[in-house]
Amino acid sequence: MFDCRDEADTLHKMHGTWLAHVVDVQLINVLSWRISPRNKMRNRDINSVHLLKGWKTCMRKIPRNSLKCSPNFYSTGNTRDGGRNVWEKRPLEERLVIYWAAGTLNMFTLYETLKTGVDMELVSEASGRYVDYFRSLYDALPVETEYIFHSYLPHNILTEATSLDLQCTGCRKLFAREEFNEDSIRSEIQKCRVCRWIFHNGGEFCKKN
Repeated sequence: MFDCRDEADTLHKMHGTWLAHVVDVQLINVLSWRISPRNKMRNRDINSVHLLKGWKTCMRKIPRNSLKCSPNFYSTGNTRDGGRNVWEKRPLEERLVIYWAAGTLNMFTLYETLKTGVDMELVSEASGRYVDYFRSLYDALPVETEYIFHSYLPHNILTEATSLDLQCTGCRKLFAREEFNEDSIRSEIQKCRVCRWIFHNGGEFCKKN
């Protein structure tokens, strides 16, 4: 899958289906970027804030002659006429079926392109945390939803938390106490590193690319 969070949440909360054993290609792309020789020196910390790349951006990494279909297939799934509601109609329009079929074919090509040198055991473990990110929010969403719906990799996806002591006041996720400085804890406004980044940058780059 590519960014499994929404699908896992929808399947669980609307249909009672528990999605599991996911390999998330978006996470493979993050790790592929980090092990690249030109990025290693400027990105040594696996826990640093990372701007996620969208599906179309990642697809540019596939050699043109390796694509299973034309790179222009995205225009087939243009949903400007009808917006997101076009996906609710059944049966689906043929153009939308073609759009997803083509995307699925190229998903495997993207996976094969990116996985070289990547720790796939880590990908499996991280995907297990990624798939649970939205569906674990059983309570109402925070008022400030920019801390939930953004284009940054949530903290502790690539690394498993050793302890869960305090709740971030942004994303409402639990983190180790060491994630927050003592002043923010005393003021009860503690934020994880991703939420701090979003707060200090005014939500900049928080739209899906």
